[in-house]
This record gives sequence, structure tokens and C-alpha cells, in this order.
Amino acid sequence: MAPSFLTQNRFARNFTPRLALSVALIALSSGNYGFDNQGIATSQAMLPYKKQFGDYDPKTNTYAIPTYFLSLLNSLNFIGFAVGTFLAVSP
Repeated sequence: MAPSFLTQNRFARNFTPRLALSVALIALSSGNYGFDNQGIATSQAMLPYKKQFGDYDPKTNTYAIPTYFLSLLNSLNFIGFAVGTFLAVSP
């Protein structure tokens, strides 16, 4: 049996297992989103990645990824999120 302060608490009374699972899923999703974006940003900053996909600048003797390519890499995942959202809610 639950303690009396939990049964009298309006919040604890309405926090059902289904609601708890929903909250946990949303928290996991937001954490996954952060790890996903950080993984992409970290790989773009690595020198081997820049050498593989970047352009060499002889003036500065460095490699750099063109900005249009970086903007595509950082924005195309949002299209995937939108498609996933529509697929998840479709019957």
C-alpha cells in the first residue's frame, strides 16, 4: 500500500505508469537528439574528416570543409526527423 502522503498528493495520484513511460521516452529522445548532433559536430571537427571531405587552402596550409557542405550536414537530419514524425503518426 502506498504511504498516505502519496495518496493525498494530487500530483502522485495522477502520475500513472503510462504517463511515467511517456515522460521517460521524451527524456530519452531529447538526450538521443543531443548525442546525435554532438557526434556529427565532433566528426566534422576532426582533421582526417577535413582531409577526406574538405578543400585544401595552400595559403594557410590547412583543410577546410566548405560552408555549404557543413550547412547541409547540419540541416538534413531535420528532414529525417520530420519524415520520422509523419511516419510515426500515420495509421
